[in-house]
Amino acid sequence: MIQAISLQHEVTEILKDPNQSYEHIAAGVGVSSMTIRRWHKDNVRPKSRVVIMSFKNYKKTLVQN
Repeated sequence: MIQAISLQHEVTEILKDPNQSYEHIAAGVGVSSMTIRRWHKDNVRPKSRVVIMSFKNYKKTLVQN
């Protein structure tokens, strides 16, 4: 069973960078900007393991840069 996790805090942290936006995150993760907005504002949790891993990989690329 896939455990849904909250990404609200992580999205908030990423958006502190003025070079980041919902659109940038969405393109890096492979979802729509509306999905990122919902994770951030509505605290909707992604249930797909692939999407969660994609988000974590995107976040790692930000740390490396």
